[in-house]
Amino acid sequence: MKFFKISLFLLFICITSSPVSAEIKKDETNILNYTPVTYKDMMSLMWKYKVHDNSDPKIMDYYLQIVNCELYLKYSNDDFVWQKIREGMRRDIDYFSATFPNRFEIYAFMPIERYDFKKNVFVIPQQFALSNAGSIQIPFFNENKSDEKCIGSNDRLRIFPNDIKFMVDNKFSLAEIPVSPDRASEILENIKKFKYENSGYDRIFPVRFRIKINAFDSHKVGYSSSQLILKGELDEIAFFEDPARTKLIWQKQFKKFK
Repeated sequence: MKFFKISLFLLFICITSSPVSAEIKKDETNILNYTPVTYKDMMSLMWKYKVHDNSDPKIMDYYLQIVNCELYLKYSNDDFVWQKIREGMRRDIDYFSATFPNRFEIYAFMPIERYDFKKNVFVIPQQFALSNAGSIQIPFFNENKSDEKCIGSNDRLRIFPNDIKFMVDNKFSLAEIPVSPDRASEILENIKKFKYENSGYDRIFPVRFRIKINAFDSHKVGYSSSQLILKGELDEIAFFEDPARTKLIWQKQFKKFK
């Protein structure tokens, strides 16, 4: 069985564009909301699935470094104020953790080979083709540059890891993107204006994965780092012309909406 990690282009190209609307309509009155994946959201899921005990003050301090670096830098040296902040965050976790989001969008970029005129498809390079895919390496980016001041010790990285993997229950394969010849010609012309620095590829499609995290699998702890493994379903994969992901090329929905 082959597995893949969608990691190279997730970490290779800085994502600077604003995400498109994170919604898929189930019907006219019911909308599924997908949150752009962030490190803070991933760490919050560790409370949702009870990976940590929030009675431990050190764990709470590390968590507060992640979710509110500015607050940590301002008040962590004041023992009494900081204790009140810990207690408030602990109450919030106890009350809200069950409602923390579990549907997310992962943004990536995929290199594309030449158009196949026999099949009427864009071919995904073999090293990026998704064959019986079983896992996705989840990336994350600092939302605020000031948060970098709180990027901390090896001890924190053992408790709240940087390495996060999503195990896909509904495995799938994808080596081609079906597109009509006329549309393919238009796409190739349109993507010329987008410059992806340091990519090494001249044909790149932005891609969006929509996932639903259902469960915590494991937390593998090492000497100076750790890996969080989450389980769930892939709801959708979609390719776009533009980095803002507003011009759809092709999509596959794995989630069946009734």
